[in-house]
Amino acid sequence: MLTKRPKFLDAALHLRRVLDQIETTYAFAYGTALGFHREGDFLEHDKDIDIAISPKQNTHGRLEVLRALHADPEIMIVRSGGALDDGLNIRALVFGIKIDFDFFYPSDASSSWWWSTSYSEDKHPGFRYRWLVRPFEPELLCIANHNFRTVPTSFLDDSYENWRIPIRFSYLGGIENQLYKGAIKEPWSNHQNDDLMDVEKIAHLFSLPK
Repeated sequence: MLTKRPKFLDAALHLRRVLDQIETTYAFAYGTALGFHREGDFLEHDKDIDIAISPKQNTHGRLEVLRALHADPEIMIVRSGGALDDGLNIRALVFGIKIDFDFFYPSDASSSWWWSTSYSEDKHPGFRYRWLVRPFEPELLCIANHNFRTVPTSFLDDSYENWRIPIRFSYLGGIENQLYKGAIKEPWSNHQNDDLMDVEKIAHLFSLPK
């Protein structure tokens, strides 16, 4: 099967190579996973690729992900939100395609829920959205003859209302029309950076070895 979005496929394959090399636990998520599960392809109207980084990555593991992204010449980090241990979200470009890296964290000691955050300062200044999902294990889905680690359908059940029904909407449109489940609006002090802090400074801050 051929993909309708070859540039998205090229970007996803590149990201798969980068993340597989550092053996991080990740999965294609949100709108990307919705397209994979429902249509067997990237959504035709989607504007980015979403990747979930599992809470199995501790502080050191998250730092290794940042180093890998920072070191790859094809990946350009353009925005960061949150902090290494509090709702980290990274926006990057790969071959001109927008990529969102959503870092997940356990909600409590029992890890009964995982959470990530999204930031949209232009429309919702002073707030961020916390997204709750049940713990999940990635599964392999074959898209355009390539296998991709993807969140299971339980992730989509926790994130969307009626995701199996094809409805086109943007991130902000979904927020405004309450099409998301598990999205909690919360105050957020504006420490979002225009550029990601230097990874060597992060390493020094946490006294972690390279």
